[in-house]
Amino acid sequence: MNLETKCGLLFRDWTLVLKEAVQVSLLAGEQYDLGIRGAVSSGAVSCVKFVLGVSGEGEVEHEIRSFRPHDLLLIEEGQPAVLVNAGSSPLVCYIIQCQRVSMTPIQAQEEGHTSKQNERGVHEVKQRSLVTLQHAVLDDVKQIVQGCERADLHDPMEIHLLFQKWICSIVEQMRLEVELPQPDHAVQRTIDYLDEHYDDPVTVQQLAQMANVSRKWYTVRFKEITNQNPRDYITELRIKRAKELLNLTGDSVSEIARKVGYEDEHYFSRRFKQKVGHSPRMYLHNRRYLGTTMTSPELLHTLGMTPIAAQAPFYEFPHYLKESFKQVRKWEGSHSLNMEEIKWMKPDLIIASAWQDSMNYEQLNRIATTVLLPERSNWREELRDLGEVLGKSRQALQVINNFDEGLSQARKQLHTLIPDESIVYIRLTCEGITLFGERSSRGSMLYRELDMNMPKVSILHGEGMLVSVKHLAEIQPDHILLQIEGGSDARHHLYDHPMWNRLHAVQNHQVHILSNTEWYNFSFAPLATQYAIHEMLDLLKKKRLMRHMT
Repeated sequence: MNLETKCGLLFRDWTLVLKEAVQVSLLAGEQYDLGIRGAVSSGAVSCVKFVLGVSGEGEVEHEIRSFRPHDLLLIEEGQPAVLVNAGSSPLVCYIIQCQRVSMTPIQAQEEGHTSKQNERGVHEVKQRSLVTLQHAVLDDVKQIVQGCERADLHDPMEIHLLFQKWICSIVEQMRLEVELPQPDHAVQRTIDYLDEHYDDPVTVQQLAQMANVSRKWYTVRFKEITNQNPRDYITELRIKRAKELLNLTGDSVSEIARKVGYEDEHYFSRRFKQKVGHSPRMYLHNRRYLGTTMTSPELLHTLGMTPIAAQAPFYEFPHYLKESFKQVRKWEGSHSLNMEEIKWMKPDLIIASAWQDSMNYEQLNRIATTVLLPERSNWREELRDLGEVLGKSRQALQVINNFDEGLSQARKQLHTLIPDESIVYIRLTCEGITLFGERSSRGSMLYRELDMNMPKVSILHGEGMLVSVKHLAEIQPDHILLQIEGGSDARHHLYDHPMWNRLHAVQNHQVHILSNTEWYNFSFAPLATQYAIHEMLDLLKKKRLMRHMT
């Protein structure tokens, strides 16, 4: 990817204009066409696309080469290229599309009228169309992609400035690589070789011979680059891969030992215990699990695995988890993960979500083996995915079957308690009143799975939406499930509204106040939903008993 050789001097002879930046995630076997089509180009302007690996292993068809994290691929207009996920974990990459603009009339004229030069240029790019970037440069791209997702490119100038900084970083990195002594390049190539072939029975002497330097000089330079001697570096690679295999496969210890380069299972176990503190079998028995989403700790718990930490709504675990989570660290939820905090927790296996954590996958995987689960529409599918990863598919199916049996019984009781009466579920926060329609997860549980009566108004055919007390007065439900998150001020504001007391549900004392923490994950996790349904049944039974008494 010799941009300056092909196009002249950056900012004097040419520049790049950012057009689009996106993140793409491919599951195992999926493909993505990287070709540029429908672009309008001229002698002075052409379209190019940068593809930067974030996590996972892939292959570039037509180029017949591997594609790994930190690899940066340049795709020219008209150049065919298809990216394929060749591994088992998700392949995540950033794709930046831009226009290359010539700033010199002479060069534009030459590019517009000399087809042979164009063909030669494309050939040159293909010869060096892949470079490996440093971590800092990768972080810049992450900010560019996030910025493009948040705003219009024509508005925030800082995104364009960050893009230009990134291009400068690439050009500078390639310059430095050219200026580095050739032996340093050779040592780096052996490090890249080890990353791919850690299971090979290679010696330090053989690595030095591959670099064409003395063993002593090789060892010194290797440690300066990696902060480890070659033997420790190889051992760390092998143990890290062994952890992944222990966590994600049902392979025996002897099979895993051979897969990571140890013929002797007992020697492998000794080396594993030296590095990890436990034998492979004890490591499996004492694994420290961490889930990054609000519901993953509960899903882990239903499969018999207690996480080391869990996000707690309002910094309290719900009643149904308090006893089981006595030793679980309360983890304050946030839109961005605190990597230092996660590192301090020392997890062995991290359960992450593609919809939330794909941009952080590489950082998480450096801390511990990380599984990126795909986005699902309901908790049953999430639990099946988790069960498959953890070798607990049978337990996951049993949890789902037990839940569905309880759901069927609850449905019958609800039909008896309120056979012809309508119900709505609202949540009161500082932002206002959210009404859950049948297309929301909570509304779907009420109206579709529990078959409760939904008021016949169009507004409830959608998802969750902010409404006013006036809307509730127009709907006039027989029952209201009220979850209050906004504190006393929000509650007083609702109760003091002049139209609140005109609601039939209020007049008939059929507003059911829900326990906030326990209903936080209602419809998103099995235990939360079971607890909420039981509480709702108890509330309705009490109201019915009170009506009979009066």
